[in-house]
This record gives sequence, C-alpha cells and structure tokens, in this order.
Amino acid sequence: MTTVSLACSACGGALENPQRCRACGAFQPLDPRRDHFATLALRRRFEVDEAELQRRVVAFARDLHPDLAGAAPGVRARAVLGAAQVNEAFAVLRDAHSRGEYLLKLLGGPSATEDKSVPDGFLEAMLDERDAVDAAIAAGGAAAEAVRARFAAELAAGEAALASGFAALAALPDDAPASARDAAFRALRRELNRMAYYRTLARDLREGLYDKEST
Repeated sequence: MTTVSLACSACGGALENPQRCRACGAFQPLDPRRDHFATLALRRRFEVDEAELQRRVVAFARDLHPDLAGAAPGVRARAVLGAAQVNEAFAVLRDAHSRGEYLLKLLGGPSATEDKSVPDGFLEAMLDERDAVDAAIAAGGAAAEAVRARFAAELAAGEAALASGFAALAALPDDAPASARDAAFRALRRELNRMAYYRTLARDLREGLYDKEST
C-alpha cells in the first residue's frame, strides 16, 4: 500500500497519521482539501491492501480517541472531528465500488447521474437476472447459493476491471489527448454502472432470503 510522506507542523518529525503526531502529540492544522485517501495517508489509487487499511484505521482512531486527546474542550473537539473523518474515509475506501466511485469523482470523471451508460445488451440481461433472483428466493438452498455465487463472481470481475482501468488511466502521459482520458473515464463509468446493478441484485437476493426465513 503506497503511503504519503508528511512532516509534523510542530516538531518536524515524520507523520504516520496526518492529523496527529505520535512523537509530540500535536494535532495538525485542519485541511479542507484533504480527501479520504489523504486522511489515511494513502496515495490516490484504486488498489488497496484491505488488511493494512484496517490496521491503519484502528491505529489512527486510537491516535484521535477523544479520551486520550486531553481535557481541553478545543482539543477534544478536534479529536472527535478527526476520528469522524477517519471513519468516513474507511467506510468509503474499504468497498471496491464506493472506492471506485469516489476516485473517479476526484479525478474528474462523470458521475452516475451524468453518464448512465452500460455495456450493450446489459439492460436486457438484467431482466433475466431479476427473474433469476425471484426464482432463487422461491427455491432457496443450492439454487439460491448458485445465484449468489454468480453475482459475487460478477462483482469480483468488476473490481478487477476497475483496477485495470484506473491503472491504465494513471499510465496516460501528461500530454495524452483529452479524448484518451475521456475514453478511460467512460469505460470506468460503464463498469461502475454495471457493478451497481449487480450490487442491487445481490442485496435483493440476500434480503429476500432473509425475509423468507423470518416468516
């Protein structure tokens, strides 16, 4: 996992947590430009090590725990704000789809509202997938597990496609034509839109099976 090198504004020591120095305990100045990647001292890239991400969040949350920050109200308030920012960053970056949406937005790509495109024939296929969800809920057991596994495989393929697409976007030279960047953005947008459908289907299958078992 690629980290960002920072220095403490108070003692000049190296910062692991961009919001509080572990060497001298000083809270760092608030930076309204700090995004979720910067909050966790990460460079903007799609691929993350989930175990390291979890470790970092736990460590940063400990640094910013209000009960360990000091008694001064201003300091405690700063700690609460910092901890909330860490939790929000983790909630977004831990999930491949939300991380992709967030990174595409940071890089200037189109939102799902601005570009609703999906691969050719995909919407027709989704009608069949909706029928498959209904049938799986009714059948339960192995039939439901097979559909769940297929949706999980589609989402895993989507995550791999996002990793490849963001890597290709990052590899574009600075003097690449705008059309090349736009094409990369559009490809990522289509994949995110495709994944969103499968996430919804997987959720509906999960909730439908839960409701069936609860009745």
